[in-house]
Amino acid sequence: MAFKSTDLDLIDQQLWKFVHNELSETTESLRQLVLDSPTQLSKVTMKFDFTRMNLKFSKDSEFQTLAIVSWYLPDEIRFLFQMELSETWRGQSDGVKEVLLTSKDYALTWLMRCSRWNESDFFGNHLNKSFCRKFNLTEFRRISQKKVQRYSGYCRGYQDTNRGAPSSLRREHWAKRSQLEEEQRQLEIEMTISSLFTRVEEELQYLILEREMNWIISSFLS
Repeated sequence: MAFKSTDLDLIDQQLWKFVHNELSETTESLRQLVLDSPTQLSKVTMKFDFTRMNLKFSKDSEFQTLAIVSWYLPDEIRFLFQMELSETWRGQSDGVKEVLLTSKDYALTWLMRCSRWNESDFFGNHLNKSFCRKFNLTEFRRISQKKVQRYSGYCRGYQDTNRGAPSSLRREHWAKRSQLEEEQRQLEIEMTISSLFTRVEEELQYLILEREMNWIISSFLS
C-alpha cells in the first residue's frame, strides 16, 4: 500500500504545513526552554534534564510517525527527539528505526515506497489529532530529588553458598551455545537492516529521477 504520489516535494510540503499548523506551539515552547536553560537557572529549570524527554507514545506506528515528523522540528530540539527515539524505541530489528533516523530523504522514501501506508492512511490515521495530543504532552524529564541511600555493607542471607549450583562444564557449554545463537541473531538483524537500506536507496534514486523528469517536462511545456 505505497503512496500513489511520487512527488517528494509535495509530501515534504504537506509535512512542513502540518507541523507548522499543529505542533509549532509545543515545539517553540520546548525550543525556548533549551535556549534559556543555560542562562536562566531558576528553581523551575533546575528541576529538569534538558537532554532527555518524556515521550507519551507507545505504539510502534507512533514512533515511526514521530521519527518522520522529527525532521521538521527546529534544530535545537530535533536532535533531542531523535536521540530519545534511538534510546527508547525498542523492539525494532528490521532496520526501520535506523532508516527513519538517518536522513529526511530516507524517512520520506520509506514512508512513500516501503511502508504499509498510503496517503489517506498516513495523514488520516497516523498523523492525526491523537498524535498531536500525545506530542503536545511531551516534556523534559524531571531530575529526581530523592536522596540515594548509602550502602551500609550489610546484606541478608548467605553470600558464598554453592548449594545446587551446576557444574562449570555445563555452564561453559550453555554459554558457548548462547553466544553462537546471539551472534547468529545479530548477523540476521544486520542483513535485514542492510537489505532495507539498499531498497530505500534504490527507491530514493527513482523518486529523484522522477522529480527531475517532471521538472524537464514542465520546463519544456512552459
